[in-house]
Amino acid sequence: MSMDSGGKFENTGSVRDVNKKLVFLFKAPKDEGEDKFVKILSDAGFIVVSLPVLSFNFINTDLLSQYLENLQKYSALILTSTRGVEAVSFALNNCSKLCDISHISCYVVGKTTGEAASKLGLKCKGEDSGNAEELLKIIVADLKGTSQPVLYPCANIRRDTISTTLQQHGIQYEEIIVYETVKNQNIDQLVEEAVQKQGCPEYIVYFSPSGVKYTQSVFQNKLLYTHQSKFIAIGPTTEKELKSQGFTIFGVAEKPEPEALLEILHETLF
Repeated sequence: MSMDSGGKFENTGSVRDVNKKLVFLFKAPKDEGEDKFVKILSDAGFIVVSLPVLSFNFINTDLLSQYLENLQKYSALILTSTRGVEAVSFALNNCSKLCDISHISCYVVGKTTGEAASKLGLKCKGEDSGNAEELLKIIVADLKGTSQPVLYPCANIRRDTISTTLQQHGIQYEEIIVYETVKNQNIDQLVEEAVQKQGCPEYIVYFSPSGVKYTQSVFQNKLLYTHQSKFIAIGPTTEKELKSQGFTIFGVAEKPEPEALLEILHETLF
């Protein structure tokens, strides 16, 4: 893979046929239940292949349990992903005493995270925010001037948007890393198998900056070709990472929801 004079990646090689309406989703694995992105896009007539580019390791569960046992010390909880919700769920099961989490406000990014957090009994706010920047507007409006800190369970790989903004507005917070994001070591093999079975995708969708970084080998090994597919980012952070890697972006879904992605895909059909 090389850069052209305009700074864009080119990995030209033998051309495969593009399978129209084939969508590759580079996203976190779905552990249980139906993947809403796969269902809604499939129902709309697209051929969808979900490729788990990431793997997760939960850490500091005992420490998070201690935080949750003393949740009355905090004004709110911030959860930006379903993995964060899972970490809280594991920690709750590990608590040495019964933890009442129903009284605390929980600020979440996206409806999927909100639905998962609500199942734990949390009172959620910000489900329609779509990204951290929009969620922070709600948090600042609600909590500026509050003396109690905010509890923020997060990943080892994250932007400093939340911590920086909270500091700027004088909102105290305590951050705890509760899961590690790592590359799925089988991603090249999974992509190769998908291409052999389905062909080259018309669309490639990225859900996180980590997903962009962890699939560089897919293009370096010419399992996929940058000039054959249309690249779509879920959210501005992923868009920024794609641009930094030199990819041409076809569209950006402002919210991490299948309806927002479907709207972009439909733009090419009409």
